[in-house]
Amino acid sequence: MSSSKRKFSYSDGSLMKLGDALCIFAERDLTEMILYGYDQPRIDAIKAKIAAFKNFPPDQYFAGLMMEATQIKNQSVAAMSEVAEGIVRRAEIHFKKGSARAQSFGWTGYITQTDNSKVATCRLVLKMGTERLAELAAYGLTNALLLDLEAKISAATEAITAKQMSVAQRDLNVQERIILGNELYSELVNLAATGKHIWKNKNHAKHKCYIMYPNIPNMETVTGTVAPHMIHQPSVSVTSEENKIELILEKGKVMVYFSPDPTDPPAGGMPVVEVTPLKPLRTTAAQLKWSEENFRLLLKNDDATESAVFRVVVRG
Repeated sequence: MSSSKRKFSYSDGSLMKLGDALCIFAERDLTEMILYGYDQPRIDAIKAKIAAFKNFPPDQYFAGLMMEATQIKNQSVAAMSEVAEGIVRRAEIHFKKGSARAQSFGWTGYITQTDNSKVATCRLVLKMGTERLAELAAYGLTNALLLDLEAKISAATEAITAKQMSVAQRDLNVQERIILGNELYSELVNLAATGKHIWKNKNHAKHKCYIMYPNIPNMETVTGTVAPHMIHQPSVSVTSEENKIELILEKGKVMVYFSPDPTDPPAGGMPVVEVTPLKPLRTTAAQLKWSEENFRLLLKNDDATESAVFRVVVRG
């Protein structure tokens, strides 16, 4: 999902706390820091980056908008499908179910089709219904019904596009947040290194203030919440079958799986793992059937009232 990866292995919240603390120490030691270019305006610029990172809307916000668009899309596709199925049913009564003419409406296998394929099928139903209007009028097919289907096809098409745009926008926002975090992390590494250099062999207590706990390469940690009846994609990058995945819940229960779309329920045949506070997940991307097409790690919360609070770590 992400073309950018976090350069820091700890959570976004930990990065914010680290930034606040280092700026406090740098301002305390301003007399010494200014000799290395860290005057008050430069420290203020770092504080501004921390504030921008804090104020950037959390991923749950954009995921919520995406799920709202998905709900509208599902309702629009269902409304379109209901009208189209009624027309097909009339054709099956008149032409006999399974006949060549009935099958020419293209309804076979409709339930398993993708949203875009369903729109294409409903356009065929509209075309065939228009051509067979005179024959099917005795079974209740009217021009008004065909116009209704045409309107619902348009509405469904718009809703599908809006949903796709919301997914793309959410992905862009995830990228922007990662970039902000990486830029902030680089600033803090330099600030901490400067503070350690100043107080090395001079003041152990002040030197200790600038020690950052070790960053683990190729490791990402993301914390968050999955709201009731929601599907959430943590903003970690799973890029190969060898990636190791650890998921720990503080509360709640989620189903974990990979999908190409961030709003899809588990697909048939795909591994799905239940995770609870007493049953954490430690696995590999390969075991969950990750692929370049099936690359989004999803957490699905089926509970009607309780949110799930998680921490996910990806290594490799």
